[in-house]
Amino acid sequence: MRTIAEGAERTGRRARVVLVGCGAQANRAIYPCVAARLDLFDVLATCDLDEARAQATAKRVGAPRAFTDPAAALDACRPDGAFVIGPPAMQAAVAGRVLERGIPVFTEKPSAPTVAGARTLLDIARRHSTWGQTGFMKRFNDAYRAARACLERPEFGRPIFFEKHFYAQGPHRRPGQSDEELLWTVLIMQGTHAFDVARYFLGDIATLSAQAVFGRDGTCAVSSQARFASGALGTVQVTTLAGPGNARYLVDILGDGKAHVRVEDMRRLTYHGGAWNPTVTSDQFQQGYSMEPHPLARRLWTLGHFAEVVAYGQAVAAGRPPDPPAPNLEDNLRALQLCRAAWMSCLHGGQSVVPSEVTE
Repeated sequence: MRTIAEGAERTGRRARVVLVGCGAQANRAIYPCVAARLDLFDVLATCDLDEARAQATAKRVGAPRAFTDPAAALDACRPDGAFVIGPPAMQAAVAGRVLERGIPVFTEKPSAPTVAGARTLLDIARRHSTWGQTGFMKRFNDAYRAARACLERPEFGRPIFFEKHFYAQGPHRRPGQSDEELLWTVLIMQGTHAFDVARYFLGDIATLSAQAVFGRDGTCAVSSQARFASGALGTVQVTTLAGPGNARYLVDILGDGKAHVRVEDMRRLTYHGGAWNPTVTSDQFQQGYSMEPHPLARRLWTLGHFAEVVAYGQAVAAGRPPDPPAPNLEDNLRALQLCRAAWMSCLHGGQSVVPSEVTE
């Protein structure tokens, strides 16, 4: 069976793409990765409501044209694929137009600001026999992929406990924003990542309960308790309490083979596997090892942005969706359902919610 990368290489085709949305996130995290692989991407044009930003991005990525109207860019260039990067509402509106033309789209997470909007994008893609990839770049992170491989080791046993801590630096409360509005903003901007990581490792979550607390200076913290469809238990903690430069990302997974894998800050993996040995001191496991990237490794490369962009380009060039676990529009919908389930639970005193039944 050919891989997508092999398919793209054998055809010798580049992915003909347009870049819609030329703001800070696009130019900081996504488009530098496109520019680094111009052997894979043929950038036909850029597009932004701000013409100066579109022109500046076009210059950086070597695009020959710049537009201010997404529909005009799509109709004039007739691309194979499109990056649509911006606020969730903008992504939902523009990505829908892309998918209606039968063109596969890449968006940042979340692709839409509501569960209903995410379902609409998925339905459009299905009607027009196309697909979308959502920017859950943590699925492409080297340490997370290595951790997932640890779960497949025979000594790990059945993964039965998951814990995720995401200490973010924002978003904070805007003037006039209610607790309910702040909570939803935090969940869709930061919680989507955390819940997608949980699904990446242990699969779908059957039930979820959550509680929230609000701090000074517009901060917020959400603690969620999950029962996975597999029967495993988990917790997902998301806060905006981190100070400048102090964002943290911690993942712990334990199996019933008495094995434990931990990933700190998406960089350092520690694995303790094998049976407990009662003849050694209580803080030791057999078969322990750790890994972390070279200190000079570029941040976009190690976090997963580069690999996710390459996966999308290879899939577009090959003419078919990327292989799992690349996140698709259904994964985007599931992440938003989990966020909404947590939001609903917080508003109802921590009541348990079935995420798959959330529609609003």
